[in-house]
Amino acid sequence: MQRIWLTVAAEYLYLQPEMTPVIFRWYAREAISFSSRADLAKAAAHLADEFEALAGVDDSTPIGFFCRVGASSRPDARSVRKSVGELLLEPELSPQP
Repeated sequence: MQRIWLTVAAEYLYLQPEMTPVIFRWYAREAISFSSRADLAKAAAHLADEFEALAGVDDSTPIGFFCRVGASSRPDARSVRKSVGELLLEPELSPQP
């Protein structure tokens, strides 16, 4: 996944994960109740059908990740990667520079 993300970035594009359709498709296909409202389960099944049509797959195809990729302005919010020393709880165990 990291390689895909970095390759997209190297092409000056951006990748945005879209996990909601994947998760609700899983709920619908596994008949997992996520609400006391039965109409929402029906709506999730309908959305699962639409998602599979969009992705060009059937209901037996496993999907673990879905995203959109495209050109845009650089996002303002990005994670800042900390050094290993900053991540450790005990500073005396930090690697020496």
